[in-house]
Amino acid sequence: MKKKPKEVFKFIDIEIYGAGLIVACLDKPENLRKRLNMKCNKDASDWLKKGISDFNTPDIDNGGVLIFNPETNKPLILYVVNGKRDWVMFDVLVHEVHHFVFKMAEYRGFTGEVEHQAHLMESTFRKIRRLLNK
Repeated sequence: MKKKPKEVFKFIDIEIYGAGLIVACLDKPENLRKRLNMKCNKDASDWLKKGISDFNTPDIDNGGVLIFNPETNKPLILYVVNGKRDWVMFDVLVHEVHHFVFKMAEYRGFTGEVEHQAHLMESTFRKIRRLLNK
């Protein structure tokens, strides 16, 4: 029997925008609050508190969710359910990365720059895929 993949919880830097994103690939959505409260994740927790004042455990209906500040559209956390690294999971990841790019475009003002959005999608997906494949 193959072992379940290790959970991933990592802050990635989106250098060009002076922004970042918490990537959380956890077994259960409830684990997100626990991870944010761990001492080793204080920077991520502080960063999240600056971005959104009222954080609740996400409601997951399709295997993933993008959590963003509803006032500014600033993306904060990309969450996918931890599981087999297969096409289904990567389909969910692509879907959530698209939401990230859309919200970042609104937040940073490049909604009309389709090629720029495509490059951001490619580089963000690559960073997250590498995290998940470690």
